[in-house]
Amino acid sequence: WSKTYRFLCRLEWARCQNNMIGLILCAGRGTRLKDETKDKPKCMVDVGGKLVLERIANHLENLGVKKIIVNLNSFPEKVIKSFGQRFMYLYEPIPMGEYSTAVLVQGWFPMENIILVNGDTFTDLDFRKLPFGRYCVDGVPMGVSKIGRDEAYKDVEVKCWWQDMGTPEGLKKAREYYANK
Repeated sequence: WSKTYRFLCRLEWARCQNNMIGLILCAGRGTRLKDETKDKPKCMVDVGGKLVLERIANHLENLGVKKIIVNLNSFPEKVIKSFGQRFMYLYEPIPMGEYSTAVLVQGWFPMENIILVNGDTFTDLDFRKLPFGRYCVDGVPMGVSKIGRDEAYKDVEVKCWWQDMGTPEGLKKAREYYANK
């Protein structure tokens, strides 16, 4: 029994690690950033010489995520022109919200797990060995979740660096952080 159990545990661990889709939520309007987003979406704002979406996608890819879906609303053509076929795109003429978007994508890829990242959240979190759930730092949701096919969804406390750049103050902090990278 113990060999079989250990094998099944390893198999489950491999399933959780290898079948991961990134879902980057970029359908917000970015109204709090005013001048920065008057002619482009928030995910196209430059932070330390790279676009927000590029930084988030690079982090996911460095952790082994092979497929990334980006949901879009404002100025979708600018994102698609800039990134081309690097991502799959989900255009939402009327933003559906985080939950509805995640459920829709889960329906498209029922055998895979999803790492969901807000399109204005930077982090150094390595989610690969973490349980499924919504990640929080000091009780505050950080805009990153790991959603499994049949897994319970709960808050999971983690220790990591993260920055929401969706406000002028947050954008300033993110630019200061990446200026030294």
